Amino acid sequence: MKQILIVLIFSLLSIVYTFGQDIIRPHYGGSESLESYPQTNCEKASKIKNAWLPNGQQIIYDGNGYREYEMWGNIRRYYYRNGDCDGLVVFFDTTKTKMNELGFYYKNKKEGPWITFHDNGQISSIITYKNSKAISDYRTYYENASLKSRTIIDSNGVANGSYTEYFDNNIIKVNGKFDLILCDNFNIDSSEFEFQKSIGRITRKSIPVGYWKEYYQNGNIKKEMYYLNKCNLTIGTDTIREGVSSVYLITNACPDGEWKEYDENGILIKTIVYRDCEMVEEKEL
Repeated sequence: MKQILIVLIFSLLSIVYTFGQDIIRPHYGGSESLESYPQTNCEKASKIKNAWLPNGQQIIYDGNGYREYEMWGNIRRYYYRNGDCDGLVVFFDTTKTKMNELGFYYKNKKEGPWITFHDNGQISSIITYKNSKAISDYRTYYENASLKSRTIIDSNGVANGSYTEYFDNNIIKVNGKFDLILCDNFNIDSSEFEFQKSIGRITRKSIPVGYWKEYYQNGNIKKEMYYLNKCNLTIGTDTIREGVSSVYLITNACPDGEWKEYDENGILIKTIVYRDCEMVEEKEL
C-alpha cells in the first residue's frame, strides 16, 4: 500500500511539474510590477497576480506558476493557480538532489498526505489533511521502513490521545496518552498571566497524562510513570531575537505518585516519589 501511494504521489509530481514549466515566464521588470509577494504560509497568503524572485528567473504570472526560495536548510517550492497555492509543495535540500518533504495544497488549504523522507529515500513521517485539518494519526518510520511511532492527534495536528513508540523490530518501546491542557486558574500574578495570555504565550498544549510505560527491547518493563491531568507552569526566557528577551510562562507535564524503574530482567531497582509535580524522594533498591 505504501509503495502504491508513493507511485501515485510521484506521478502527480511529474504532472504538476510539467504544468508549472509550461506556464512559467521570465520577468525582468517593466510595466508589470510586483503586485503582491507571496507569504511563507499559503494558508495566510492573499491572492497573487505577478511575483518573482530576486534572480528574475522564476515567476508567478497572472496568478499561475511556482515560487521557490531557501529557508532553514530547505529549498521550498510552492505551485500557484489563479493566485492561490494550488498544487504540489516540494522541499529539497540545498543541492536539489534529495527530496525532504512533499505535500499538496488545494486553494490555500492542505489536502491529502504530507510526507517527509529520510536521507536514504524512505518515508520518515506521514500525516493526511482535508481542508488543512488533520484527519489521520501522525506516523513516523525508521530508515528500514518499520514503524517508529504512532500519535493520535486532533484536527489541528496536535497530539491528543494515545501515543505508541516502537523499536526498529516492531517491539513496543513506549506507550501512553497525551491531552490538551489550557492553564487558566493558577495562583500567579494575574497581570503577568493575562499579558502572556493576550499575546499568545499561553495556549493549549499537549502534555502526557495518566500512566506511561517504557519497555526494554526484550519486552520487559523498564519504567512505570504517572502524570496528573493538570498544568505545571514554569517561567522561561525568550531569546529568539538577539538582544531581545522577555519572560513567559511554559506549560509542563506534572509527574505524580511513585515512579518505578526495573532492570532488563524485570527486577525493581529504583523508585521516585513525586508530589505537586515535584520530586520528593528517590530510592535505589
